[in-house]
Amino acid sequence: MRAVLDLALQNSRAPVPVKEIAQRQEISSPYVEILLVQLRKSGIVRSVRGPKGGYLLGKAPAEVRIGDIVRVVEGPLSLTLCLEPGPEGRRCNRAPLCATRLLWERVSKRMAAVLDETTLEDLRRDALALAQSQEVECVDSLPRASRK
Repeated sequence: MRAVLDLALQNSRAPVPVKEIAQRQEISSPYVEILLVQLRKSGIVRSVRGPKGGYLLGKAPAEVRIGDIVRVVEGPLSLTLCLEPGPEGRRCNRAPLCATRLLWERVSKRMAAVLDETTLEDLRRDALALAQSQEVECVDSLPRASRK
């Protein structure tokens, strides 16, 4: 999420190199690359090759739902495996009588609703507001030690 938010905060038409994102976000470059390749396949980001290459958002931040990002990177938005069909489409044999499954289902639905109603633009605005309240250029562009 921080890597994609970094792209949104750069608000640039020029591609952002993986190394720069990784440094700002304190995430390893290989991991950032893996995440961005997954997100590229879904159209959330796009890549530019070459010496001045890197990544850009594939859509406007207001068009990118956080739930979509999480689904691409993590898979279904279920808190437990029992909410998703297993091999051959089968569900847990306890599912019809499992009260805890009902709880996890309600929680998962609410979590998905929050993630689906929140956009990358919402996060971008939150990051800028936090940065302004801390009197820094941008919270997500500073190393942890530099933050107030």
